Order: sequence, then C-alpha cells, then structure tokens
Amino acid sequence: MVMVSKAAIPNWDSKLVFLNKMTSKDSKLTYDQFSSLARSLFPSGQEEFRQKYKNDFFTQLLKIEKSKESHYPKAFTRLSPDECSFDAGSVESFLKANTLKAGTSKRLKIAISESKRCKKIKELAKAHSLKN
Repeated sequence: MVMVSKAAIPNWDSKLVFLNKMTSKDSKLTYDQFSSLARSLFPSGQEEFRQKYKNDFFTQLLKIEKSKESHYPKAFTRLSPDECSFDAGSVESFLKANTLKAGTSKRLKIAISESKRCKKIKELAKAHSLKN
C-alpha cells in the first residue's frame, strides 16, 4: 500500500515513475498492484495531472490492450482524460477509431456518459445561478 500512497502524491515526476512501472514492457506488477495504482494516480483534485497524461493515455492503452490480459486495459481506463472540466471528445473519437476489447470499450463508454452528465449538471448549475 506504500506504492499506492506514493502514487497519489501531487507531484508529476512521482506519477511518471508509477505510470512507467505500469506501462513498461517488462512490468512485474500483479493485477492487484496495477489496478490499485490506476485507482490512486489521479485522485479528485488532481485533474491537471490526468489532463497532462491525456495524449500518452491513448497510446499506452493501446499497448496494454494488445499485450496484457483483458482486465489490465479495463483497469487502465481509470486514467482516462477528464472531459467534464476540459475539452470533450477525445475519448469518444479514440473509441470510434479503435477496436477494443469489450471490457475496455465499456469502461470508456461509461466515462463518456459520466462526462456528458457532468457537463450538463455544470450547465444547469450555471444557468440557475444566473437566474438568481
């Protein structure tokens, strides 16, 4: 669990160490370690780090999708870009352009749905605050 705690530290260089461990061709991480890191790397309040990883996310997801068992890329989708606070569309475009395993695809579709719902809530909240 020390590894998970260190992964959550809001420091880009520290996060890169763990991202490299996860995506390394020779990674020795067990699935539990891999999944725990994916859940811990970009906690709430660290959206800028998630966004900074956006371009590498798609490249690395494809590599993991091709080289690991299906539950690894599914867990890796937890690192997908935050499209509620930032520009939307990259996850949807990626999904349309690539054929992915069912579990990976499903997780990305859920992320797209959550982002759209989040944006709608923000729009409604903003419209409501303008009325008052």
